[in-house]
Amino acid sequence: MLRLRWAGQQFESFDSIPEDPEWEEARQSFLGKVWNEFKPVTYAFEHILKKFSGGRNTGELCTVAAKDSMFFFPTFLLGLARGTKNFLTENLHHDESMLDAVNEIASTTSPTVEFVATECLRLQMTDKQLRNMCRIIREGTTILYPAPPGMPFRCRKRKRRSSGFFPSYDAVTKKIKSMKSLVRQKIPIMHLPNGKGAPLELVVEMAYMKLLKDYPEVADASRIHVWIAYDGCRLGKSSQSNSSHTEFTLCIAVEWDGDTPIIREYAFKQEKRLKNQDCLVTFAVMSGDDSAEKIQKNLVEPYRKSIHGLRSDQKTDSGKHIAGGLHFYPNKYGMLSCIDGRKKTTQEESSVPVKVIPISIHAKADRILKDFGAYVT
Repeated sequence: MLRLRWAGQQFESFDSIPEDPEWEEARQSFLGKVWNEFKPVTYAFEHILKKFSGGRNTGELCTVAAKDSMFFFPTFLLGLARGTKNFLTENLHHDESMLDAVNEIASTTSPTVEFVATECLRLQMTDKQLRNMCRIIREGTTILYPAPPGMPFRCRKRKRRSSGFFPSYDAVTKKIKSMKSLVRQKIPIMHLPNGKGAPLELVVEMAYMKLLKDYPEVADASRIHVWIAYDGCRLGKSSQSNSSHTEFTLCIAVEWDGDTPIIREYAFKQEKRLKNQDCLVTFAVMSGDDSAEKIQKNLVEPYRKSIHGLRSDQKTDSGKHIAGGLHFYPNKYGMLSCIDGRKKTTQEESSVPVKVIPISIHAKADRILKDFGAYVT
């Protein structure tokens, strides 16, 4: 039995020590004795666990334990959080090693640089918006170092060297630049009379593959519909400014020959998706307003041949028949893909696509696009 002799008195148990402040040191000393008695047991228990789990430590054992086990990870983590919450609240800002441990756990919930960069590009955030967002979120998620001795509590908060769990502005902008560079390598840029654009054929192929990733039901489509539109907007800060540009966009929808519950369910999803601006894909941008003359020079004339090739059957110089639509071939992972499918069919005489989905292309109901003529339905 553990005993403690303190200030001329002997205590047989922890509860027998008075709770007065002057006996606090005695209580701590008794707890130290208790812990020393338990040390051999904990070492033995840890050794048994490692033997039992083939050398794994307790953290690894949590990932393989059954749900009713005390080492089932969600149970273990929840119990640890509840048991240490009050202790961490009182001592977190006084122990740097404890802060490092908490930082290691909390950082696993932070978004990755790739995710933030992708969302910024999707939302078309300006540099100022990105900088402010990174600053505000990082300040709000900063864990602080302990204060020097004697500093008042209100002055204890100091930012960590790696403040916050949100990616920094520099890291996000660097990732955005690398992603844009990769896009330039994958998608050749066309120079238009008043702007720049991407090859329509490649944009349609990539847009369909992205749609297929989000909605696998479109793999069984009997026909693809592509709508082309344009819209001009003013970039200046005042109504007197003449700084503006025009975006050319497309959106994709599909249709099926049959009628099944799955098709009806996706048809509802498709209707909802087409009402959202996220379905639009920008394939060209020109400076200035959307006048009839500029639309003809930057949209109708440069893309007329591409539209004709996508929706109509053609023959190569050697007499090979090229069907209109998207051409699918197995990629390196064995999955069907239409990226560069038409290019492969056209350039390689022996290549025959595994699958072809025909395309119908529709233009915005505007007299400016009338010169698309027979190339657009």
